Amino acid sequence: MIRIYVFGDREPLINTCRYSLGRLGYVVYTPPDVVGFLETVYAQVPNLVVIDLVADGIGGLKLCKELRSDTRLRQLPILAVVTPALLSGLRPEAGFDDFLAEPFGPEEVESRVRFVQWRLQSVASDDTVQVGPLRLDLAAYQASIADQRMDLTHLEFELLKFLATHRGVAYTREMLLSLVWGEDYYGGTRTVDVHVRRLRAKLGSEHEDLIQTVRGVGYRFEEL
Repeated sequence: MIRIYVFGDREPLINTCRYSLGRLGYVVYTPPDVVGFLETVYAQVPNLVVIDLVADGIGGLKLCKELRSDTRLRQLPILAVVTPALLSGLRPEAGFDDFLAEPFGPEEVESRVRFVQWRLQSVASDDTVQVGPLRLDLAAYQASIADQRMDLTHLEFELLKFLATHRGVAYTREMLLSLVWGEDYYGGTRTVDVHVRRLRAKLGSEHEDLIQTVRGVGYRFEEL
């Protein structure tokens, strides 16, 4: 039995999770508060946790930190429910594996849960990420495209890794600055465009469309 624990008391979110994940055969639990949530997790570790930052941002961040501080739970997949405004201000070190940005429907919940489980399993298996012709060696900090090694800077690698492990999701430049560069970076969003342009050049004309421009939004990684 696959167990999903949801932290938050908003009925629409709980109902959406129960409906969408129930179709996958998952069982959704909603412990009443932080203490009850932690007690339930420690008693029986779930397969995935959903934390509603819209309902309780401070409590949700504290809960995620508490879960990540336990060595038994460091590989536990954690999804954060956010608004676009919350996501743009969320630090990478917060500890979440992926995000559900409102508004979203049951299909989005299903796809994000499936994807984060697959992504964590694939990365944990051998510290590599393979997306079509692109291969990222996370342990060696190396990238290759069509078996040709790419010469990347630290931030180019981090940006490519983030996009490749969150493919299919469009991110604004502000979101990418927050999630890849971090809150301590004070430069403008233009630097995102510069790094994307450099990555496309290094991917080569045959593969540059792996990073797609989403008009009016930002960028999205797509396996072609």
